[in-house]
Amino acid sequence: MLGIPVLSCSRSEADTALTLQINKAYNIPGGLSEADMKLSDEAFQEWDEKNIAILSEMFDSAEKTEEYSALRSPYVTLANDLMSRLSNFSENLTLRRQWLEGLKSEIPRFKQSNSERSVASDESLVVKRLRVLKAIYDLASGSMAELVMYHDIETETNIDSNTMTGILQYLERKELIFMGGEWAQLTFGGIDQIEAMQANPEKATSIFPANIYLNTYHVHDGGVQQVGDHNAQHNLVSLNPDFDRAIEKLISAVENSSLQPTQKITLKADAFALKELATLEKTPEVLEMATSRINGIKEVLSMTADMTSLGMTILPIIWAMFGR
Repeated sequence: MLGIPVLSCSRSEADTALTLQINKAYNIPGGLSEADMKLSDEAFQEWDEKNIAILSEMFDSAEKTEEYSALRSPYVTLANDLMSRLSNFSENLTLRRQWLEGLKSEIPRFKQSNSERSVASDESLVVKRLRVLKAIYDLASGSMAELVMYHDIETETNIDSNTMTGILQYLERKELIFMGGEWAQLTFGGIDQIEAMQANPEKATSIFPANIYLNTYHVHDGGVQQVGDHNAQHNLVSLNPDFDRAIEKLISAVENSSLQPTQKITLKADAFALKELATLEKTPEVLEMATSRINGIKEVLSMTADMTSLGMTILPIIWAMFGR
């Protein structure tokens, strides 16, 4: 199952999206005063978060997103003098930009998915990880003694093998499963994650965010019904139908619009990020991230008359979800 990550979009779209982010890096200025440095830090953080969102939707598996994330360190400057802080800032920015440039040079070697579907998948990666872990738990009857075959997990979840590889590797790194040649095996950690979410689905665990279990599986009559391909849908839902409809309307309109491919990639990445943020506790950090995403959507929608009209309809609903 191991192999080169598969693109969820065309090579051209991936190349364009990376080029845009690389060019943005060159336009993030260093600060020559305390006020300028603060603006530089904010611009860096927004650019960095956008890179992660785009990478997570660009590939069918998580390897590249995690490789980029491993470059990240808490952006805390210990030095007090401005020149040391500027040097720190420049080194961090250059490190990430050069990584993106290296990835861009590799694009021709990546395979495209059969459907060459849009970068924004119908289901977030974190939900897929939960569904895979839950499938292993169910197939093993919650036992560490059972070996669960990869093809049975793929059949149970309807997730393709390339995506499955990245998910299983992630779960193993988090010590939730062991991986063998053709099988996976639960660990105590994996059992604890599922049973903790079953006992309190509204509470976050050390791996999964709050409400994800509740939103992916509906508890009824003492049992659990998966919201998946054999039932209705397995997207994250916010428990606010108006918000969910606004996000789906935005994604549909973007897909059918005349916007540039890079604009579509960015908008849909922002939309899916907002859908996940809506499931989290409304902390200052979550609200700040949501505000940045919504402002980015507003900026792109304002470029054309038909999309401006759409923005006037859906943006107030999206803002309201985050108490703004």
